[in-house]
Amino acid sequence: MSRRSVPASLFCFLCVFLSGCSLSNWNGPPTTATTTTAQVSGVVHGGQSPISGATIQLYSVNTTTNAGASTLIPMGTVTTGSDGTFNITGLYTCPASNPLVYLLSTGGNPGMPGTVNNTYISLMAAIGTCTTLMNTPFININELTTVAAAEELAPFMTDGTHIGTNSTNLLSIAGQFQLAADIAPVGTGQAIGTLSPVFLQWTTMANILAACVNTNGSSGACGSLLSLTGGTDTLSAAVQMAKAPTNNASGLYALITAAAPFQPYFTSVPSDLTVTAG
Repeated sequence: MSRRSVPASLFCFLCVFLSGCSLSNWNGPPTTATTTTAQVSGVVHGGQSPISGATIQLYSVNTTTNAGASTLIPMGTVTTGSDGTFNITGLYTCPASNPLVYLLSTGGNPGMPGTVNNTYISLMAAIGTCTTLMNTPFININELTTVAAAEELAPFMTDGTHIGTNSTNLLSIAGQFQLAADIAPVGTGQAIGTLSPVFLQWTTMANILAACVNTNGSSGACGSLLSLTGGTDTLSAAVQMAKAPTNNASGLYALITAAAPFQPYFTSVPSDLTVTAG
């Protein structure tokens, strides 16, 4: 997976990160936790359809072990409504270390009739430092934000509950969080840079995930996605696509439905799923 040039916004992010929260503070033990009452809500979509009954969890990354177990930040049971929306205002407390955090949405009904819980759905939004949530009043979680997170954080993760790095590489993972936000901002849930190679690659991969997400979970699409990638859910499948982009590209592309929700995307089978520099 090739790397794009680092945008100016990343340097601004790192400057703020270093001045506002030193590495020693970030990686050190919490002293005073910060409870926020800022309005923080969002919506979960499978393609363009809201996912109801999905479980929303907030995690902080592991700062001692590469791809180590993430830490769940308690906020009670939060599930999405019939329109896919959720609200976590006042439910979480940011640790004093102000760690990098992300939201994970699992399961739910992507607009199917009857009682459905597609347990293969795992979607992610990479946020940034915990206090960044206060400046992100509305968060979109969908296949594109999931692909963005998987592509940029693949070296540091295996699945939705295992993201981290050792203490000597904290700036690197912080930078990757920012790159994910630069390409697919969680505020919009849409990729930036229409028709660029990166945009088309990511929308293509999002459409591959959507083929599984927008089902009841028992369709052949989910089984094929997991079989072709070696993943256990849609997020880990995206991580595997990022780590091994040359594997089964043709078979994965064939999963895209005629009504692919993310447009435009590659209209013919790519040689592989490598994200190239735009």
